[in-house]
Amino acid sequence: YASRTLSTAERKYGATEREALAILWATKYFRPYLEGNKIYVRSDCKALEWMRTAKYVTGRLARWAMKLSAYQIEEIKYRPGKLNANADSLSRNPLPIDDINQYEVSAIETAVNLWQNTNILNDIKKEQEVDSKLKPIIELLKNKSTLEFNDKRNPHVLVNGLLYKIKNSKKHYNQRIVGEKHLLVIP
Repeated sequence: YASRTLSTAERKYGATEREALAILWATKYFRPYLEGNKIYVRSDCKALEWMRTAKYVTGRLARWAMKLSAYQIEEIKYRPGKLNANADSLSRNPLPIDDINQYEVSAIETAVNLWQNTNILNDIKKEQEVDSKLKPIIELLKNKSTLEFNDKRNPHVLVNGLLYKIKNSKKHYNQRIVGEKHLLVIP
């Protein structure tokens, strides 16, 4: 679950713009999960259906449509609010404006390089090797052929000593196929 309140300027947007903003914000927030996957959007705003296929859009909506084009949005489909009974109750219960503006927020911006002097892949490799569930898989892959160990339900592969799970593979598991998804196993 993720949510946020609208800024003062965003509260002045029309209903269609607010719904489009919600899609834009959600795709940005959930980007690691959405990138590379097909996306189906259901909204109680009928006007959004045109957004994916509109040819002549200008201004703010044009910029948003351009940002959304980076994702594989297959469909934006209208679903009446009455039929949207599974909507989260928090999304239907706005906060009073007094509560939102009660505190003034101040921020200090700074840049920090968290990766300096670290090798995250070595740390993951060490943790994989001591993990009780992953250690047997790694040992089997090191000592036996990949085809002998892997099956269609649970394919794994070692790449540079790191354990990866092969996702959505329909071909041989011992070959790396261009575009195939290899997911690094994090203990």
